[in-house]
Amino acid sequence: MTVGPTVRFSRRLYSASALILALALWGLCGLSAGAIRKEVSPWEVPPEVVGWRSLRRWAEQSVAGKLWPLRGVPLGEAGSLREQVARLVHQLVVPEPGEDPRQFAHRAFGAVAGRG
Repeated sequence: MTVGPTVRFSRRLYSASALILALALWGLCGLSAGAIRKEVSPWEVPPEVVGWRSLRRWAEQSVAGKLWPLRGVPLGEAGSLREQVARLVHQLVVPEPGEDPRQFAHRAFGAVAGRG
């Protein structure tokens, strides 16, 4: 999957759907930031780069309600940032019963892309 659907945040290189995919892979699938960057970013990542600082910034902004509205349901401060992101992703896109987290992450990408 590459970055590019029409739903975009201002002053960001990535689309809203790419951000939700990255956050879902991190929060629900437990992938590392480096693995997510290789999957989501359209740019080649040098082998010496192991993380992705933008992912943590997106996570913090998301749980603070700065990227998506929290829909009146508080995320709570309990748990790690990763757990809060998982709760946020489930607020934005409802998973199917028994759905594989990775499949859900990719469906969330499509759901957010279709909002534009």
